[in-house]
Amino acid sequence: MISSPSDYPRAYICDECVAVCWSILWDDDHGTDQVRLFYSYSHQDEKLRLKLDEHLAVLKRQGIINEWHDRKIAPGVEWESKIDEELKSASIILLLVSSSFVASDYCYGRELDLALKRHKEGKCKVIPVILRPVEWSHTPFASLQALSRDGKPVTRWKNRESALLDVVRGIRMAVQELRATPLVPTKHGVRDERAESTNDTSKAKAGEKPANRSA
Repeated sequence: MISSPSDYPRAYICDECVAVCWSILWDDDHGTDQVRLFYSYSHQDEKLRLKLDEHLAVLKRQGIINEWHDRKIAPGVEWESKIDEELKSASIILLLVSSSFVASDYCYGRELDLALKRHKEGKCKVIPVILRPVEWSHTPFASLQALSRDGKPVTRWKNRESALLDVVRGIRMAVQELRATPLVPTKHGVRDERAESTNDTSKAKAGEKPANRSA
């Protein structure tokens, strides 16, 4: 594609133009939308949040996620309305679960209620991350798949760095699924387009008529 001006003056393309073109083609194939991530956590767990944020650096450098937490609220901003705004715009909400989180009226009340409401409406994914041992099996989010592996608290791992790495891998998996097949809000909750596609294929093989997606 690249030629010298003397050979093909009208077809000459500079290196910079080619680089821009390849960048556009790459973005078209791989998508440029960042997944907005929201931390719901108690300030008692700030050190652990900072470590998790550190482990998520690769995803941020790749442009895959764009995270937000309340420490990013600028002076003079009404913090409660700002938190609500960010909660409502997040695609993934991380619940950093601990005894402090459960004991916090704001985290367990306002933030959790709004997060689960949006999750049930199919507007986001809520992922509990168990930081410290706590009774969470009877919480409103107990039915959700938690991190780290098997819901083991991060502080119970022999190597805390390995625990956070496991959490990050789980978050990456959730982000990849979200980018590949976005959740579709419905009246009754989340519709997974992959599940419907698989079901339709099975019906077609059996000679049945697939469901009408426009319904």
